[in-house]
Amino acid sequence: MNDTMRHLLNIPVRVLAIGGFMFMAACSDADQSSQTSTAVPAKAIAESAIVAAQLDLSTTAINQPMFLGQVVPEVQAAMPCPFLSDEQAMAIIKSKRELKRRNTSNTQCYWSMNAGFSVKLTLEPLATAKPVQQRSYNMDSPPVLKPQAGPGNNATILYDTVWDKERAYAMSFEQGQQLVMIYVTGMATDAELLTTAAETVSAQMQAGASLEPQAERTDEFNMCSIWSETEIAAIIGSPVSASSGKLECKWSSESGDELTQIRVNVSYGKNHTWDYLREIGGVDVPGIGEGAMLNKMRKKGNRPGHVVVTTLYADSLVNVSVTDNIADFNGVAVALAENIGSRF
Repeated sequence: MNDTMRHLLNIPVRVLAIGGFMFMAACSDADQSSQTSTAVPAKAIAESAIVAAQLDLSTTAINQPMFLGQVVPEVQAAMPCPFLSDEQAMAIIKSKRELKRRNTSNTQCYWSMNAGFSVKLTLEPLATAKPVQQRSYNMDSPPVLKPQAGPGNNATILYDTVWDKERAYAMSFEQGQQLVMIYVTGMATDAELLTTAAETVSAQMQAGASLEPQAERTDEFNMCSIWSETEIAAIIGSPVSASSGKLECKWSSESGDELTQIRVNVSYGKNHTWDYLREIGGVDVPGIGEGAMLNKMRKKGNRPGHVVVTTLYADSLVNVSVTDNIADFNGVAVALAENIGSRF
C-alpha cells in the first residue's frame, strides 16, 4: 500500500464529509445533494494545474464584504406612490382587506395582500403599450369596454363577464402620450371608485408629480454580476445561461446529456474549516487570498467531473468550480479564482 492510499484510508469521517461538501459546492441542482464525488489525490493532479489560463475577464472592483455575505441586506419600504396615497388606493376596493405598498416608481405603484388581492397602477408609453382590449381579467373572457367622459382621453372602464355578470376590474385613460391603467385583482370595485382614483392620478400627473431619487440602499450581492454571460461563453465555447442563488451563481450550457458549467459560491469557513479541507489534499495555488488549493472531483454517474479552487478569505471560503469538459479546466479555475481576488 503506497503512502497516498494509506493517507486516504486514515482520513477521519468528518474529513470525508467535507469531500461531500466540496462536491456540493461545485455541482448544479439541488437533487445532487444525494450524490458523492471522490477527490483525486493531490499527486494525481499535474503541477501544471496551478498555471492560470489567459482569460479576458472584467477588472471592475468587487465589494468584498457584500460578495462574502458579511453585510446584512437592509429591508427598505417602498417609497410613497407619487400619484395615489395608500388611503386613496385602498378606497378603490370594496373590502376591508389590508393591502401593503410593495413597490413604487414613476411608472408603477403596487399594493397587495398577496398575488391574489392587489391594486396596480401603471403608466406606459402609449406608442408601445398593450391594447386595452387585450387586457382580460380571465384569459377566455374578453373584456367589455365602456367609454367614460374622463379623465384624459379615451377613458374606459373594463368589465369581466366570466360569471355572466359584468364586474368592473380596471380603468384606463390616455394622458401626456401615456396609457394609464388602474387594475384591481381579487376584490370588488365599481366605475365610480375607479373614476375617482383615475381623476386623482390625472391631477397628479398634470402637477408633475414624481418620485424623489431614493437614498442608496444595501442590497444582497448579485453573484452573477461578477462576469457576464459573454465572458463565460467565450471560455466554455458555447452560449450559457446564468442562474443565481444565495451567494452563488451558475453559468451553464447543456448539449444533450452533457452539462458544461462554471460555478462560484461562498460558504462559511467555520462550518467547513480550511484545516479540514487541507486534510483532503490538493495542489496549493499561491498568491490568492489567505490560501488557495485545487482539488479535482471524478465523474460520478451522469454528473461531470470537475475541478474546484477553494480560497480562504477571513471566515469565508470562495469555491470556483469548472467542469472537466472545458478546455484547460484546471487553468481556467485558477484564473477565475485569481480574478476574484484581484478585484477585492
